[in-house]
Amino acid sequence: MTENPTDPTADHVRANIERLRKARGLSYQALSDRLETMGRPIPPLGLSRIEKGTRRVDVGDLVALAQIFDLSPAALLLPPHDDGDPVDITGGPSVPWRTAWRWNSGEHPLFAPDEEGDPRADPEWPERLRRYIRASRPHEAADIVDEIARFLSSRLAGSWRLEIDRDHTGRTRAHLTKESTPTPE
Repeated sequence: MTENPTDPTADHVRANIERLRKARGLSYQALSDRLETMGRPIPPLGLSRIEKGTRRVDVGDLVALAQIFDLSPAALLLPPHDDGDPVDITGGPSVPWRTAWRWNSGEHPLFAPDEEGDPRADPEWPERLRRYIRASRPHEAADIVDEIARFLSSRLAGSWRLEIDRDHTGRTRAHLTKESTPTPE
């Protein structure tokens, strides 16, 4: 059988399916049976071919497999761990692992952070970021300050206080301060 041409994303998906199937102790037959139950049959030979890179995974397969592995379909698209190497993105730049995941999870548009012409220096960046977040994360507040607050609170160590104030025009202002720890007497 002739191998289908692959791309970086197909390779990530293939490797993730193999890793997850083995980690959960599923044989090709057991995984095939679960897919059959879901109405998305892939025979054991098809699963073997996916892992070998001779059969591609379509979008429906991806969604069904994500349900079986109990994770987001997006989690199948990129490497699960940072091995220090740049992540190849189909049709895009090779980027650091964290940058790839931030793009994949809808935190910011895809760009190589060290490339010349970094879009964050563009005066239009805040508006581009707002549009991107609004389109990529419609389930969350579209206000960029709310997004920044959520992002910071999930990643900063220590106690921080974020005060967000909106005036009668809807303009938002934010103030972030590190809270001091009381000194024992």
